[in-house]
This record gives sequence, structure tokens and C-alpha cells, in this order.
Amino acid sequence: MEKEPLFSNEKFSDEDINVRLILDQYLRYWPLYLVFIIIFSVGAYLYLKYSIPVYQATSSILIEKENQSLMVDFSSIEDLFGGNKVVEDQMLVVKSLPVLMKVVDNLLLDVKVTRKTKYTQKTVGVYDNRPFIIERKYLNGDIKDPLVFKIEIIDLENYELTYNDKSYKYPFGKSLQIPELVTFKLILKKDLPQAVEGEEYTITLNPITATLMYLQESLIVEQAIKSSKVSNAINLSIKSYNENKAKDILNNVVQEYFNNDILSKKIISEKTYAFIQDRLGFISTELSGVESDLEKYKTTNKVYSIVDESRLFADNSMSTKQSLTDAELQLSIVNLMLGELNTNKNEILPVNIGLADVNIAVNIKAYNDLVLQDMQYKSSVSELNPERIALSKSISSLRENIKASLNNLRVNNQMLVNNLRKQDKILEGELSLIPNKERVLRDISRQQQTKEALFLFLMQKREEVAISTISIKPDAKIVSPAFSSGIPVSPQKGKIILIFLVLGLIIPTIIIYVLSLLDSKIHNLSELERLSPIPVLSSIVKTRKPETKILEKDDRRGIVESFRVLVTNLAFSLSHISDSKSKTIMLTSTIAGEGKTFISSNLAAFLAYSNYKVVLLGMDFRAPKLNIYFKNVKNKGITHFIKDENLEIEDILNPSKVEGLDVIYPGLIAPVFLDITKSDRLRSMMDQLKVRYDYIIIDSAPVGLVSETLSLVPFVDMCLYIVRADHLDKRALKISEKLYNEGRFADFRLVLNAEDIRKSEYGYGNYGKYGGYGAYGDFEQEEKYKIWQYKYWKDLFS
Repeated sequence: MEKEPLFSNEKFSDEDINVRLILDQYLRYWPLYLVFIIIFSVGAYLYLKYSIPVYQATSSILIEKENQSLMVDFSSIEDLFGGNKVVEDQMLVVKSLPVLMKVVDNLLLDVKVTRKTKYTQKTVGVYDNRPFIIERKYLNGDIKDPLVFKIEIIDLENYELTYNDKSYKYPFGKSLQIPELVTFKLILKKDLPQAVEGEEYTITLNPITATLMYLQESLIVEQAIKSSKVSNAINLSIKSYNENKAKDILNNVVQEYFNNDILSKKIISEKTYAFIQDRLGFISTELSGVESDLEKYKTTNKVYSIVDESRLFADNSMSTKQSLTDAELQLSIVNLMLGELNTNKNEILPVNIGLADVNIAVNIKAYNDLVLQDMQYKSSVSELNPERIALSKSISSLRENIKASLNNLRVNNQMLVNNLRKQDKILEGELSLIPNKERVLRDISRQQQTKEALFLFLMQKREEVAISTISIKPDAKIVSPAFSSGIPVSPQKGKIILIFLVLGLIIPTIIIYVLSLLDSKIHNLSELERLSPIPVLSSIVKTRKPETKILEKDDRRGIVESFRVLVTNLAFSLSHISDSKSKTIMLTSTIAGEGKTFISSNLAAFLAYSNYKVVLLGMDFRAPKLNIYFKNVKNKGITHFIKDENLEIEDILNPSKVEGLDVIYPGLIAPVFLDITKSDRLRSMMDQLKVRYDYIIIDSAPVGLVSETLSLVPFVDMCLYIVRADHLDKRALKISEKLYNEGRFADFRLVLNAEDIRKSEYGYGNYGKYGGYGAYGDFEQEEKYKIWQYKYWKDLFS
């Protein structure tokens, strides 16, 4: 019954994969990780040292839902100059070009001043500690390309300016001009120390448009609570290389936003006040005329009171007349608004002057907002600008909508007035008994009441507008002024260090992983077991220097221990063969150079050390190498024995220095090898050797290169197929698998040669540290290279 091998080739499933084994594959390259960590640590230090810190400033404002009035009793002027504003719309206003243009002008954001530090020569921005004040005025509105000036302070009176590689000396405070581009002036600040002399600065004037676009992109405006649809708070933030500059920008943005809101309200208020004042003058004239007519009529006709009889009819028609008065009042207001629309184009319209139609009032407010926006764009945007053209179309369209709505309202009110007048005439007919002069008096009185009601209404509105103008304030307030923690948001020291350290770990891991993907060699026992279904008998550890002689019995190196393990495993695997019978073991490999002769020679020697009688046959007739390890005494070998029938076994046996071990060499290189391996003389030789020896070790040719090796199968009890670590390509294992699957040999086993125990997944690396086993792994006794030596890295990646 066939015995199970000591080393199983059972495949590992995904659940069997040991994480420690995977880690060990990478940790053996710890010097590479150490080098990369040191390199990236230095890189992180240099990056943090020479990078310019970026600071972030934040601010918050609250959009108020209602504009509070000082006169709480004036319910009729509800939200006269605004009202609830949609937060999203106000976020757009904050980042609008008119607001940001004012900020650029206030802070001269288009002017950039830099200088180089004294020791590191790093270029840094200079903002709040500039020794001079800059004044500039663009001659054509803006410039197309940046203008760069080099400034060197000569003394407290003069400076040297370099532009286009030309240098000029100018006194501070004198205006200089670059033709067709800009006028430029530097004013030195007072009470400066003499230390500023000799300092050099670079001043860059950037195009206003580019600065404006950059500011608009850099300024972040967002709702404070994004998940809440009812939140009226807005957060503003911006990043800059200078902390104070970031705070100044946010404070200016908020202030200009407030100024823009207040200015819009003042324009509407002033226009409304002027309209009401103008109408009051006109209504006052009409009212005076009606009152004069009434006085004249009463005097002429001697009418001093209403006849008692008319009171009864007056009571019945009171509601009709009141309705008629209201309708005529609305009609008059509509006519006034239509007159304003027809007289003034693209001007602010008065709001909340008593129109009953709410939709018209809403449209008038929207119309005023668009007109204000157009007025703001006039100073910064050309009439040919697409946004300006679209805005003009919107104003015209909304104006026509308001006019159409007013015309419809006038028609409806006119119809209502006509109906009420008809009804009033019916009532008047019932007053036919009242003298004609009394009816005339009533008509005049009604006109007086209408004019007087309109006059009083406009007087009230004028006072409301005057009071509201004094108390105008923006529909927002500052929740939190511009604030910066003083800690740079970029580069973040901890984050940068972590990133560089992670890169120091990832990059060597990638290198090792790619090398492993490109590596097609077999390296260790566990890898061989996973790749091949053939049982592995044992492995021979690697030595740093090639062995050119038979190993000593008392040698305590790791390679000697591995041969002892090989002999033990071999005896166990062949235990099914009776000890009284000779055991024939053939060693072969796929290609040359896998250590087949070395292992066969030392295997024979160690079997002899174990008191077995062993003969070693050199049957590699093409490239024999037994003479490296043994001395050829008789100069005759197997080929001589086969060709010369007069030769006996004793004529080709060569005793070795190892007691119990004899060697038979291949002999002459024969032209036809199959004739040798199939000859009767070879069979006779093998039969005689089986009688005389316990073990017959055959050192054959590589099976992947020649064919005669397979012809020795009938003589063999076990075939040891040698696989050299770091030498044989994984794809070449298919040759051994084919032999195994075809059942060519009664017993077929793999032996791994030259395994580097430091690369082993079984953790044999420290085996030699345990006293009784000596230095298991010859690396403990060999020269140890330093980490900075080339040989160290060559050996690590070998």
C-alpha cells in the first residue's frame, strides 16, 4: 500500500489563506519599505517647509423674513420696500458682479504684491504689512494681460521700478504712466524703519475681469442648513494665502451686499416720494377748484343746507354713492399709473399707492427689481452684453404686462362706475321734487369728496414713505463676522504626513506586487505544493555559495539537516518495499542546472551514512557531472560495460570516500543512447546491482531535454523529480504533471532544491536559533551584507 507523503500537496481554499503568510511575503522586503518611508518622510518635510499655507475665513448672515417698520400702526405699508426674500436668490445677489466689483475696487484685489524670503527664497504674498500704498487707474477700463513690476526701495524717498527689463528711478508719491494702459503711484507709509531700504517686491496688476471671475469662483456661498428648506441663514467662506485678506474680503462682500440692498430701497423710496409729491400738487389744484366752485354755487344760489326731505333718499342711496366713490377712486389711481407708464420709460414705478389688484402690485415690485438691476449693470456691463440685452427684454415684457393689466382694470372700473352712475340716476330721478340747484350742489359735493379722499390718501402715503425712508435697513443682518481660526486648511500637516507615509507603504507594495506578477519562477515549498498536484517529498535548503563536494556527515548546517530529512522521508515512502529488496531511485528534472547531480550524489552519501550499501549510477550520457563530486579511478563506465561483454561489475565500480557508497560513471558519450538503455547488458547490470546493494541511485538526464530517461522506467521503484527554486519556470511544471498523470513511474515525487528558507511560508527563518539544530539555514554562518550595499539588494530581490 502506498504511503502518504510527509509534505501534502493539498490545495488551499480561500478560507485557508493565512493573512500572516501574505504579510510575510511583503515583510521580507522591509528594507525597501524603510527606504521608501525615509524618502517620503523627507518629501513630506520639504513639502511642508516650502509650501505656502492657505487659510479659510467664514462668515454668516441671516435673511430676515420681514422688514420691520417704525410705525407699527401702518398696516397698509406691509413690506413696502421688500418682503420675504428667497434665500437662493440672495445667495446669487451676494456673488453678483456689481457687489464683487465694489469689493475688488475697495481692496485692490487685482493688485498682487509678493517678495522672496531671506533664507529659503520662497515667494510669499505681502498684504497687510506692505511698506507702501498702491494707487492705480486703468486708462481703458481694463487691461488684457497682467503687468509685472519689480520694485526695489532705494531709500525713504525713492524707489527703482523695473518693467520690461528696463529700470527707472522714481520718487514716492509721483504718478507714473504706462501709455494706454495704467497710471501708477506708490506712496511710502510713514514711520517706517530704515530696514526697508534695499527690500525688493514684485507688483502684478491683473486684469479686473480675470480677478472678478477668480473671486466669484473662490467665494463659496451656501445655505447654512442645507437639509432645511426654511433656513434663512447663509454661510460665506473663502480661502487665501493671507488670513487677514480672507477676512477683509468677506467683510467687504457682506457690507457691499448690505449697501446694495439699502441703495435699491432708497431709489424706490425716492421715486415713490417724488411721484406722490407730484400727484399731491395736481390733486390739490383740482380740489381747490372744486371747493371754489362749491362756494360760488352756494353763494350765487343761496344754498346753505340740505333740505330735510332729501335725507330719506340720501340714506337709501348712501351705499350706492359710497361704492361709486370707491370705484372712481380706483379708476383715478389706475389712470395715474397709466400716465406714469406712458410718460417715463424704464424708470422706477411707485408701489403700494392703493391699487386693489394684488397681482399688479406684485408685477410692479418685480419690474422695479429688474430696473434696479439694469441700473447697476450700466456702470460695469456694456449694452451689447447678452445678459443686459436679456434683462432689457424682460423689463419691456413686464412693462407691457403691467400696462395691459392696468388697462383691463381701468375697463372693469369704468364699467363699474357706469353701472353705479346708472343706479344713482335712478335714485336721482326719485329726487325730482328736490330743486335743481340742490342736485347740482350734491354733484359738486361728490366731486369735492372724491378729490378730498384722494388728497388725504396721498398725504398719508407721503408721510409713510418719508418715515420708512429714514428707517431703511437691509433685509439681512450679520450673524457672525468674518472669522479665521489661524490654522491653515492647506497643507494640513497631519494629513500630508499621513499621505506621504501611506505612499511610502503603497508604492513599494505595488512594486513588489508587480514584480510578483511578472515573476514566473517557483520560490518555495508552499508555492510548489499549490501549483502542482504531485506529492512533494522534501526540500533542500539553499546555500549562499555553490557546493562542489560531498557534504560531511557531522556538518550541522541547514543543508545537511535537509538531506537527513530527505533520507527519512524517502525511507518512509519506500517502507512498503521489503528491506530485503534493493530499492532503485532515479533522479531527473525538467532542464539542466536544477541540482539533480548534486542531490543524487549527496542523497547516496547520506544513505551510506545511514549504514546502507548504496551505488550511484551516472546515467546522464550527454552531460555527466559526477566527476565534480567523486574521483574516477577506473576510467570505465556504463557504456564500456554495455559494449564490452568481457567487463564485469567490479571493472566499473569506483569506491568513494564515503564508506558503503560506490559510484559507476557513464563512461564514453555514445552516439545512440536508446540502444544503451534498452540493451540486455544494462538489464544484467541492474540485476547484479540489486543483489549487491540496498539502494541504487540513478543520476539521469533531464526529462524535458532528452528521451532516454523514460526508457529507464522499468528499473525504477521511485522517481524523484528535482525542481530548483528561483530557477524553473512555473509553466515547465506541466511536463512533470504529464508524467504523473500518465502513471509512467510506480512512485513519482517532487523534491524542491535550493529553497531560500527566508522566503518560506512555513516560517523556518529562525529555525537555526534553537541550539540543538545548529544554524538551520546557512545564512547564519555566511557573510551578512549591509543594507547600503548593492549585494544586499541583489540578494533580496534574487
